[in-house]
Amino acid sequence: MANPSLNSFTSPNFYSRETPTIPLYAAMLAGSTFKVPTFTGVNNAASNDPGGLFGWLIYSRTSLSSPIKGTTADSFIVYNNPSELVNDLNNLGSIKSCLLSNSPSEGGTFGFFLANDTQISGLTNGIDFMYALTYLAYGGTLILSGTTSGFVSYETNTTNTIDVLIGKNGSAAEVSYIQGAPNVIGIFASSNNGQGFTAINFDSLFTNPAFVSGTTYSERIFSVAGTNKRVFPTSSLKTNSEYTVSISTVSDVAGSFVRAKNNNTLYFSIAGNQNSYILNGDIPQAILYTNPIKNVYKKNRVNFYTTSANQDFLGLDLVGATAGAGITYTSSERISTSKLKQDIEVNVRNILLRFVFKTNDRNTRASITAQILNYMQTLSQYLDTGYTQVTCNDDNNTDFSATINAQVIFKPLLASDEFVINVSTLS
Repeated sequence: MANPSLNSFTSPNFYSRETPTIPLYAAMLAGSTFKVPTFTGVNNAASNDPGGLFGWLIYSRTSLSSPIKGTTADSFIVYNNPSELVNDLNNLGSIKSCLLSNSPSEGGTFGFFLANDTQISGLTNGIDFMYALTYLAYGGTLILSGTTSGFVSYETNTTNTIDVLIGKNGSAAEVSYIQGAPNVIGIFASSNNGQGFTAINFDSLFTNPAFVSGTTYSERIFSVAGTNKRVFPTSSLKTNSEYTVSISTVSDVAGSFVRAKNNNTLYFSIAGNQNSYILNGDIPQAILYTNPIKNVYKKNRVNFYTTSANQDFLGLDLVGATAGAGITYTSSERISTSKLKQDIEVNVRNILLRFVFKTNDRNTRASITAQILNYMQTLSQYLDTGYTQVTCNDDNNTDFSATINAQVIFKPLLASDEFVINVSTLS
């Protein structure tokens, strides 16, 4: 057989690929900083860890790709669809036991998948790949890095703001990043399937347990219970083989956020809604609000949950994690600065679209500014309106140019930091 590839995983039979107009920017830790791999293992397999999935991707882009698509000093990698990710990893197909090892003794410790006859199992890098692939199928943009500093570099080097963090492990690094990034929602797997825990011990991971119980940051934590289970025929890895993957639904929750942002809808339903949210697959029925398991999840601030009795479900109820079971919740916990920022960005863009047939001159820009300010006044219950600044003038525009630019700076009442939104549209 030719070199193994990951082409089997992009089959449209397993993912309903989506192409949103407005992308959601998700960050995911996957490994560590890049280290140059060595190949002195059994049968010339990799003998050291190049930095997990992130490290292998750096290596595949710099040393094995033509033309080169990055440098070994890059602190992040951006993907917009599953094929981009798969194509980069397929560059590793010629490395012995990297994408697929036929036995642990072959030296595939730092690889992706392991074959036992016709059954494929995922190693750490393979599991990380599945999390990334699952999210990308929803059409969002994924920023992969080995450290959270890579996410900071991404926002510094682009005009994009990260919306969510896909927290596969609930590590201290992931939680610390959420604590310092007021625009980001953290999506984490819930421990003990949500029963008796609000999440993976968030009160011990934050620098102060009160940040959880006092909801200072907890409104930006989504606790996820449940598993996404899927079987892939993996003929491109090994003839007549298959791989059964079972991972947390955190990537699917991030995928639902992609739909929400693109459609300008809420991330979550009203408490009591009996309908489950549709995952990237078929879900024909609803979960009853009286379901006792659902009530357990509600008390423990599990925002999303699934059950797998031949079907997967994603239920949306609450926003935020708190420090104890049984605490009542209120509708005010549904107000999130991240959601507010998204709504403002969408509505400012809609205001600019009203002027696509107008000449980009001082009068047009003054009208745009007035409409944006009027809109911002409608949010006075959520914003420090005296702090709001709208710039759509000669400072960021040129008369008669094809693009109209607007910048909005605002400060939510529930946040300590201000937010900056830059929106452009063709005139």
